[in-house]
Amino acid sequence: MGADGEDKESSSPRLASHPFDDEDADVIVQSSDNVCFKMYRVILGKASPVFKDTFGLPQSPPSECNPEDFFNGLPLVKITEDSHTLELLFAFCYPMDDPVLQNIDDTRAVLEAAHKYQMDAIAIRARASWAAVAGVDALKAFAIACGMGWEEEARIAARLTLDSAIWPLEPPLPKEFRYVSAENVVRLTSYHRKCVSAACHFAEDTGWGVQVLNSLVCNHCDKLYSGAVQSNALREWLRVFQRSAKAILSSQPSAAVVDNQTVIFDTIRRSYGSPPCDLPMHAFEKIKSVARMFGEELDVRVSSVVLELQF
Repeated sequence: MGADGEDKESSSPRLASHPFDDEDADVIVQSSDNVCFKMYRVILGKASPVFKDTFGLPQSPPSECNPEDFFNGLPLVKITEDSHTLELLFAFCYPMDDPVLQNIDDTRAVLEAAHKYQMDAIAIRARASWAAVAGVDALKAFAIACGMGWEEEARIAARLTLDSAIWPLEPPLPKEFRYVSAENVVRLTSYHRKCVSAACHFAEDTGWGVQVLNSLVCNHCDKLYSGAVQSNALREWLRVFQRSAKAILSSQPSAAVVDNQTVIFDTIRRSYGSPPCDLPMHAFEKIKSVARMFGEELDVRVSSVVLELQF
């Protein structure tokens, strides 16, 4: 078959796979790439006021209908989304497990379609995956959210940019940044600067460390750890840890980049003069506990910084 024949065959309508191929379906929804989804009007109508209104329009008698408005004997509705997006979107409509949105482009496509067809309940469920997928490329996610006018998603992505070694912002930026106003770029940069200030101020807070160490209880003897022999060594480790944390937080003001094994192990070697495996187990337990509390309090301090965006 020649190239023209191949193009004709690839552009011919074809049926979607299960579960969108039911024999008793009563309407066909055709994607932009000519995949036909055999659907139920009642399901789509319940999920979307737009589809409900479409199906409620007066129908011409069969004898007066254009054959192109039917496929396999069923009414045909053509829409602009591609088949991959519709497969995800319609899976949210059906009585089955919600699909897993594995990347930001899938999530964006589903959210766009859900907003377009006024599928508010589906948009809420799709949003639940935004934080997970946005973290892979938070700057791109921020740009997409700003371009779409999604304030909540933009704030989530902005917070996730704090984890990334992208500051100060330098070209090349994600191509989606052309949709971000100069005002919001400035606001994002200001947000990062304020988060750095809050994080570094906390890292310098020796009073927090004293309070935490004085409240620690040994898991083995139930005595306050401040009176234990290891207390001085732990205080030295915390001093080194906070100093190291400040250096990292000056560009990446996020708990995720300091409350991790690499930073903890490095500061143990520097303060104790030995690898973590040489420490008594109870000392290592306390170090991990303090690092976790440091990260939790850091999250609180950074969360107090508010990002105001303009849409």
